[in-house]
Amino acid sequence: MRHNKIRNPGIILELLNKKISSCIAIGNIDEGKSLFNLMRKYFLSKSGYIREVYDRIYSPILYGETRNHYYAGNFLGYIMEEYVNIDEEDLNREINKLIADIDKVTNRKKLFNEKIDNYKLHASIKCLGDHLKKDIGLTPKDRLQCENIIMEHLNDNQEVKKLNESHKVLKTIKTKDEIAEQNLAVAIAMKKFKERYNHTLNDDQNEFLIKYLTSPSNRSFCRWAEKKLDKVVNEIKEKKESIKDDKLQEKLQLTQRKLEVINRENILESDNMVNLLLSFELINTLKLF
Repeated sequence: MRHNKIRNPGIILELLNKKISSCIAIGNIDEGKSLFNLMRKYFLSKSGYIREVYDRIYSPILYGETRNHYYAGNFLGYIMEEYVNIDEEDLNREINKLIADIDKVTNRKKLFNEKIDNYKLHASIKCLGDHLKKDIGLTPKDRLQCENIIMEHLNDNQEVKKLNESHKVLKTIKTKDEIAEQNLAVAIAMKKFKERYNHTLNDDQNEFLIKYLTSPSNRSFCRWAEKKLDKVVNEIKEKKESIKDDKLQEKLQLTQRKLEVINRENILESDNMVNLLLSFELINTLKLF
């Protein structure tokens, strides 16, 4: 199937996300910050046409779920009606600006050569949409393949499952009668968390897991974790002052309060552990601002 991925908003956003994460992981903060600013400018700005197209076409499919092929087919039909109404000139004009800005920050060829999990899905959306809008000449076989890829995704959406699982990975029993079993379950859950997400864990998250699993006592781990959490809260306070986005400031304020409450409670509760691990990721993201 003929497909120009440089013109595909879904693929561009996933590649930027992946590259930004990679830059953070290796400490290349300047490049990561520049790419994050581009992502914010073109995909998060209310006035951006790329964002409008992504929100109308790609995001509903990527995070959509249907009960069966009948509903999936109808849903896909509605999305394709939206696709036909895309203003190609406006979209391509903005994509040209984005690509030019990307060229100033990073190697475009290397960026677009990276592999992403949802490549076939985003490619199928664009190929099918372009066929309906401009009659690019998909064969019946290729058109059926595109439709099947999209509808199978909608009926068995792994992206939604990942989001749901991320909230369940560290869930443990919390009844007072099973405290010992709870502590063991947390330890096992943490090991599973490390096995599942090891490739994305940053240094602070790895240190947290190692400390928890190797500390001689809960008390020693709690003392270490409380100091670590104080540091995270202080960094949020400091960074919050330099951020002008009101909504983001509000979210940071809520996060700060939540972490402060956690620091006064039982740090070993599994839900609190999830929040702590995510707070370490937040600190790395704030470096981009």
